[in-house]
Amino acid sequence: MAGLSVTFWPNPVYRNHPAEKRWYFSVAVREVASQVVQITQYRGEWYALDGRLLDTKEDSLDIRLGPLQHRSYADLWVTSAVIPFRYRLLVQGQDVHRQPVSAEGVLLCQ
Repeated sequence: MAGLSVTFWPNPVYRNHPAEKRWYFSVAVREVASQVVQITQYRGEWYALDGRLLDTKEDSLDIRLGPLQHRSYADLWVTSAVIPFRYRLLVQGQDVHRQPVSAEGVLLCQ
């Protein structure tokens, strides 16, 4: 069975801009079970620190990962009118046998 791993961390090159309500981050996605996977969508979720869901955004993706392959994406950013907040990123797709795969990461923005 295929698997995914998401590594999600603040981007050290760019400073966060709380006045602009913008937080920079980087993401690495990796296939971890030696199988081909196709990542087909992502969902971003914004949470208040008390756990209340504030907002969501979903969109399609078309990322193919070979066995143990990884891709890195830098210079990404999120915004929020509510500070501080948690941002949860969920990526989903399927393996070559059409079995679902997913992974998530959480970033604390203060």
